[in-house]
Amino acid sequence: MTFADYLATRPERWGLVLDPPLPARTNMERDEALLTSPVPVLRLYSWQEPTLSLGCFQKDAFPGWPCVRRPSGGRALWHADEITYALVLPESGRLSVREAFCGVTRGLAAALRALGASEVETCGADHIPPGRDNPSCMAVTRLGELSARGCKLAGSAQVRRGNALLQHGSLPRRLDRENLRRLWGDGQQVIDLQALGLVDLRPEKLARELGRVWEVIWEEPDHGSANPDLATTGAVDPISSPGRCDP
Repeated sequence: MTFADYLATRPERWGLVLDPPLPARTNMERDEALLTSPVPVLRLYSWQEPTLSLGCFQKDAFPGWPCVRRPSGGRALWHADEITYALVLPESGRLSVREAFCGVTRGLAAALRALGASEVETCGADHIPPGRDNPSCMAVTRLGELSARGCKLAGSAQVRRGNALLQHGSLPRRLDRENLRRLWGDGQQVIDLQALGLVDLRPEKLARELGRVWEVIWEEPDHGSANPDLATTGAVDPISSPGRCDP
C-alpha cells in the first residue's frame, strides 16, 4: 500500500491537537496516548525546557543532561526552540515503515515549501557517516528525511502498536548550537527554519498547509485541557511495553 492509497481510505476529518509548551515526560505521554485514536491525529507542540530525547532502546550515556525516553526508536535528539510534530495513523498495518515515513515527510516538505521554504526537500538515499556508531539522530540521514541546502532539517522516528503507527519529529526554529556542540562536537551538517526564512512559523499555519497537502479537514483544535484521555495517560515505559521501534 502506498501512502496515497492509505489517505484515500481514511475519513476526511482528522484530529488536531495544538499544545502549549509542556514538560518532556508529558509530551511523550501525550504522543503515546494518541496511538489509541480511531482516526488520524496530528499533534503540534513544544517543550517547557530543553531536553534530550532518547530512542526506546538507546543506552542513556548522557549523565548531567535532562533526558526523556521516547516511545519510538532512533537516536538521541536535542529539543529546544522548535515545533515538534506527532502524527498517528490508525489501521495502517499494510503501510511499510519506509512508505509511511516517506509519505509523512513528503507532506511536511510540501507544506514547508508552500509556506516559503522553497529549498526543503526529502533525501533520496541513506547517508551514514563512517566510524563508530554515532548516538546523535542528526548525524545520520535516512531516505526520505527532510533536508535543505545539503543539511538535515528534521529528525523523525516511528513506533507501531498493532495496526497503529506514530511518527514524530523535530523542526528546529533556531538551532541551540552551543549545546549541540557540547553534546556532539563540530561537524554535523544541520539547518533550521530560521535559515530558511520561517523562524516565526506558527503551528496553526503548518497545520493549515498540511491539511491542504493531504486534503483533510481538521477537527476543532484541542488545546490540551479539553482532552482528559490525553491528560491522564500512564507513565511511558517503552522498553517493556509492546511495539516495534523504527527506524
